[in-house]
Amino acid sequence: MDPTMFRFLTLFVAAFAVAALLGRTPLFKVPSAISYLIFGLLLKLPALHLTPMDAWWLRRLGDLGLLFLMFLSGMEIDVHLLFRKRDDHREGTSPAVIGTMMFCATLLFSFVCCASLAHFAPDGANPYMLSLLFATTSLGVVLPVLEETGYLHRPLGQAILYSAVIADFMTMLLVSLLLGAHKSEDPWQVWLTLAIVPIALGVGLSLEKLRQVPAAGRLLGQAMERTRATIALVAIFAILAEATGSEPILGAFLAGVIVRGLKFAHKPLVATYSYGVGYAVFVPMFFVATGYAMPIAQLHAVRALYWLPVFAVLAFTVKLLPALTLLRFHGKRQAWAAGFLLSSRLSLVAAAAQLAVNAHLLPEIWAASTILVSIISSLIGPLAWAILAPQLPPVDSR
Repeated sequence: MDPTMFRFLTLFVAAFAVAALLGRTPLFKVPSAISYLIFGLLLKLPALHLTPMDAWWLRRLGDLGLLFLMFLSGMEIDVHLLFRKRDDHREGTSPAVIGTMMFCATLLFSFVCCASLAHFAPDGANPYMLSLLFATTSLGVVLPVLEETGYLHRPLGQAILYSAVIADFMTMLLVSLLLGAHKSEDPWQVWLTLAIVPIALGVGLSLEKLRQVPAAGRLLGQAMERTRATIALVAIFAILAEATGSEPILGAFLAGVIVRGLKFAHKPLVATYSYGVGYAVFVPMFFVATGYAMPIAQLHAVRALYWLPVFAVLAFTVKLLPALTLLRFHGKRQAWAAGFLLSSRLSLVAAAAQLAVNAHLLPEIWAASTILVSIISSLIGPLAWAILAPQLPPVDSR
């Protein structure tokens, strides 16, 4: 067996063992994404030194895992929520309006704070990129927590879900636009980066019409063939996004939104296969690669110790203050719980921070600090929600 292949097989086994062990800690479960990040950090130890070829393959698998992660994040977004009437007519304001207000306030607070901090960056930092990193929310963390605690289909859960959906989508879109603007000063080229959005809308509407044709359904075949078609759709959108000057992660994200929005035969099985392939193989490699690429040695410097608490306070403040919007409808305890839960951010931060470093929009030491803070927020957010928000029985969503 090739030595590189042998080491990668060993890496898969070890990564699974570490994630399984940390996921069963006595006090609280460590999310698997954080477990794989920790394992990536452990690979920096001299005893586990990777060869340059091993590191190259790890980065390539990490890039593929990032596309799968963004695709699966897009599949978490139910586009029909945007058109659904609110569930509770006693509320004066719909959850969609509340969620939108919360995200807009978060983005404003984040930009004001980050614009001030950018002046103190060691090697220069783009305040717009930094503010987007703090404005986002990890839908992959928020959605399971709301469902497990019985809030998903209640007014409070709907408001939190809307805010998370908008934050996830808008920060993805704005990050792609900002990176496109950095690459090219031509205004036409900058706006061309957004062409992937109307293209996705057109493809989604076309597929919705096409699924009504019986011959098209027979051509796609059963669940396994449809899963292959879904993965091909991700690849096509990643290529289209790259061709328009956007980021492939936005294309993969939009492909996930399209798949979630379509109604087709064997959809539950296709979703199961997609999640299985993504979260079992490729997504873990992305987090391992992210942990391995983190400039953790720079965090030993004294100046790094100053930024960690500053970023941690900022990460929670920009979410807790807008959550006060919920005081009028849900009370103080649940408003604070919502603010902490919306502070959970990991997947997009890990991806965007690395892209920002590559584009020289963020110093490495700040990128590493931001990723570490996102790990902390993803641990504290769900834990604080569990403490502050009483668990409710699930509500039938039908």
